[in-house]
Order: sequence, then C-alpha cells, then structure tokens
Amino acid sequence: MGTSIIVYVNGVGREALLSKEPKTFPIGSVIVKEKTGSYSEGRKILLYTIMKKRERGFNPAIGDWEFLVVGPNGSEVQARGKLENCQSCHASKPESDFIFRPYLQAK
Repeated sequence: MGTSIIVYVNGVGREALLSKEPKTFPIGSVIVKEKTGSYSEGRKILLYTIMKKRERGFNPAIGDWEFLVVGPNGSEVQARGKLENCQSCHASKPESDFIFRPYLQAK
C-alpha cells in the first residue's frame, strides 16, 4: 500500500472546506496535508504540504494561496511561496478556490 494523507484545516477555513458546495476560502485559512508512508514502513510522517490563503493580490492566478512544504519534524520549511509544482496541479480547480475535495465524505 502507498502513502496516505490526513487533511487538517484551521477554524478560519473549516466552513469552506466542509461545505457541500465549493466556497471561496477566507483570508487566513490554512489547510495541512500530512503525508505518511505505508503500513509496512510504520506509517511514519514523510512531509507536510500546506496551503495558506493570503491577502488579495498575493497570488491572483491561483486564488491568493501560498504553498509550503515542511519536513517530517513539522518545523523545517523546505519550500515556501508560489511553488510551481503545487500551482500547476491546483490551477485545474478554479471552481473550488483551487482546492481538491475528493477526500470529503458526503453527509
């Protein structure tokens, strides 16, 4: 089995992330994806990817999101900003404020 992902969101972005219909996230929303290895590898944390909704005009092409990659210890920032690798994927989701939502369960 491959990697697994656990998604966290702060209180600012919670309503937008959990809504049935996609919404624009408020400034200050933070979404964290914790990526872990397989069961055979002991499910250790491999890294965190983070999206932070910034002020209007920060990154208009991608909904003003800032992207971060943080090491498994949770404090080592490996990359930050308008990361092309992140943006190239998220650019395909303008209808949901550039957020992927397949992991949300229907209620």
